[in-house]
Amino acid sequence: MKRIPRERKEAILAKLAGPDRMSVEELAKQEGISVVTLYAWRKQARQEGRLMPDHDDSPQGWSSRMVIIQADRVLEHTVGGSGLINDTIGMTRQVIEIG
Repeated sequence: MKRIPRERKEAILAKLAGPDRMSVEELAKQEGISVVTLYAWRKQARQEGRLMPDHDDSPQGWSSRMVIIQADRVLEHTVGGSGLINDTIGMTRQVIEIG
């Protein structure tokens, strides 16, 4: 079995998260990776605390907390943790946790 580079693995895992996520079965076929491997990767990512919803968990069913966690992770990766964005997310997180 050949080793898959970390960057490719992360890109593949990203396709299992977010509002436009693919099913494990679809992604396995597209990427040429076994379903068993993708389920194992998803399980490991969840154990690391990453938000990895099942394919049938539509964003409409996400709790406010799940939406903030997902937004936080997306922004962290896209803008590198800008101070203003971090402050805004922190305040939003507090409002959601209180309410």
